[in-house]
Amino acid sequence: MGGDKNGNALYIPYLIQLQMSGCDLSVKYLEQLDETCVEFPHTHTSHEIYFILSGRLRMLLGGREHLLEPDQFILIPPGVRHGVVYKPDEPKEYLVMVYAIHRSAESPGRRQPGLEYVDRVER
Repeated sequence: MGGDKNGNALYIPYLIQLQMSGCDLSVKYLEQLDETCVEFPHTHTSHEIYFILSGRLRMLLGGREHLLEPDQFILIPPGVRHGVVYKPDEPKEYLVMVYAIHRSAESPGRRQPGLEYVDRVER
């Protein structure tokens, strides 16, 4: 498992859990990133949202490049290959959130959590 420059874990299973009627929402990963982040193309078993705070983000999604600007977001369904085009000379800040929705009988509090952040990295 990775960490930041201070040794803090970047991935915490079920970081946030919201219980709702009939289903639960589990946020598995939530972080603010910038132009120094390198992301290899990968997939998840959960949904992921990228929300752009500042600058422009070039996103590879299903083999196509998309340009995102401030206050725009992209929702990536499970199983879709994606990654960020590495452009360290283009300042940017963005939020990344990986989450899952479980029916109450399958909610994380009722089963053993698994590591579901990055399922497959492709280089």
